Amino acid sequence: MSTTEMVVLLEMENTEVKIRVDTISPYPGDLSGLAPFFEVRRKPEVSEFLIRAPFMYSYLTQLPGKIIDYFGIASKVFLEVVTDPEVEEDKELLVSIQTNLEPAKAFTKLSQFDAEWWLSTPAYARKKICIDLDFK
Repeated sequence: MSTTEMVVLLEMENTEVKIRVDTISPYPGDLSGLAPFFEVRRKPEVSEFLIRAPFMYSYLTQLPGKIIDYFGIASKVFLEVVTDPEVEEDKELLVSIQTNLEPAKAFTKLSQFDAEWWLSTPAYARKKICIDLDFK
């Protein structure tokens, strides 16, 4: 293992995952590394979520480039924690892409984004992040 990687053992799936250390803040819950890319809503909740699931930083730092590829540089991206109303302990990060595209074109782009990249990410990451559109 190189010095820029660490191995995380996820108990839920007993899966070994390599994460680049330089994409993770040295301080659990520190949102400063995400600030250039996301407008974070309810920062304390997002910070607490990332303290409990620090491996998510890696996926969050990959998202801006992918979002720009599909939706363009003018897109604004929001990040917040949402809770399943039926299961209060079931929390996930909601990434909302605000775009100036017409709705039909934006949903087509989101489908392409899902098919060409997002659905190939590990299931444990997809269970913790929901990516959706937000129209002005």
